[in-house]
Amino acid sequence: MGDVGVGVFSQPCLGSHGVCRTREGRLWLGLAEYVAGGINHWQVFSTYSDDNGASWSAGSKRTISDTTDDDAPSLAVDGGNNIHMVWRDATNNKIYYQKFDGGGWCSPAVVLITAPAATSPPRICIDSTNRILVVTSTGTSAVPAAIRETSSTDSGKTWSAVGVGFNTNGCIALCADVSGYIHAVYTNSDGARNQVYYDRWESAGTWTGATAVTASVDGNQYTPDIAVDTSNALHVTWVGLNGSAGGKTNLRYRKYSGGWGSIIEVYNDASWDSSVPSISCADTGYVYITVVAYDYNLAVLRFEIQLATSSNGGTSFGGLTTISDIGLTKHKNYPAMPYQRWPWHSRPDSGYACYYVSDFAGVSSQARFLNDSVTWKSWGGCVLIFAGRAP
Repeated sequence: MGDVGVGVFSQPCLGSHGVCRTREGRLWLGLAEYVAGGINHWQVFSTYSDDNGASWSAGSKRTISDTTDDDAPSLAVDGGNNIHMVWRDATNNKIYYQKFDGGGWCSPAVVLITAPAATSPPRICIDSTNRILVVTSTGTSAVPAAIRETSSTDSGKTWSAVGVGFNTNGCIALCADVSGYIHAVYTNSDGARNQVYYDRWESAGTWTGATAVTASVDGNQYTPDIAVDTSNALHVTWVGLNGSAGGKTNLRYRKYSGGWGSIIEVYNDASWDSSVPSISCADTGYVYITVVAYDYNLAVLRFEIQLATSSNGGTSFGGLTTISDIGLTKHKNYPAMPYQRWPWHSRPDSGYACYYVSDFAGVSSQARFLNDSVTWKSWGGCVLIFAGRAP
C-alpha cells in the first residue's frame, strides 16, 4: 500500500481516468486537495511514482490561481509518452488543459468555458491516432444539460471549436480502443428516471448516436464507467436502484461484444449501498470492478472499497471482497483504477491497481494506492514490472 499524501483530498476523477502510466513505468496521478492556511480553496496537484505505487513524489501544483476552487483532474498518456491533464475551475466554470512532455509542463490553457452555467467534471481520452478528446457537460434551468467537447489533432497545440453533443445530466466516462474510436457512457433522464447510455465519438462534433445500456423498467442509474479489452469488447459498470433489494443501489455490469449482453447484478443486497464504480480489464481475461460499499448492518456506518472479479471476461463475477484498510479510518471513497486500452504500456497485463481516498473522521484524508500484484504491458512486450501488495 503506497500512501500518496495526507491532506483533505477530493476524488482524482470518478472512473478510471485519474491515473495513467508511461512507457518507462512511471505512474502519474492527479488529485484535488483543499489548501488551508490563508488560501482556503481547492487546488489541483500532480504526483508520480517510479516504484509501481509504493512511494510518490511531492505534489506539484497545476492550479494557476489561489483564489479559485479547482478540482476533478483527469489524465491520459499518448503514444509519444506525453502526459495530458485537464481539470475544472469550478469558480469560473472553465476547463484547463496542460501537457507534460518529459522535460516539463507546458503553460495551462483554457480549452472549454461553460460560464455562466456550471460545468461537470471533465474527462480526457486519447485514441490510437493520438487525437485528444476533452468533454464536460453543462446546462441551465431553461436548457437541458448536454455534453461540450473539444479535440486536438496536434498534441494539444490547437483545439477545435467547442461542439455540443448528446444530452446528459451526469458524469461522462471515456475509453479508447485500438481502432481509432473513443467510447462514452453517461447518464441522462428517459423522462421518468435516470438511465445509462452509450455513444461513440468519431471526429470533432460527430457521434454515432445514443444507445440505452439500461432497461427503462429499472430505477435510477448512476455513475457509469467503461473499459475495452484486447478483443475490443466493451465492459460497462454502474450502480442502480433495485426494488428487490430494498431500494438500495446495487452494482451492475453489461458487456458489448458484437451486441449487448444481459445486465448482470454483480452485487444485490438489501443491507448494502454501492456508488462510484471503476472498471479495468487485464490481458489475462480478468475484469476488475472497484466500488464504494456502505454496510447498513454496522453499528457505525463505514464506507469501504470493495472489489468484484471476473475470471472469464465478464461472463460472471465472484462476491465482493474488501480491499481497503479496514478499521484504519472511518470512510474510504472515490476508487480509481489505472487503465487505458491504448497505449499498451498503460494497461495491466495481469492483476489490478487502485487509488482511493481514506477519510480520517472527516478531519483530513489520506490518498492511498493499492497495488495487488499487478504486472503491466510493456512497450514491445519485452519487460514487465512487478510488485506485490505491501503488508
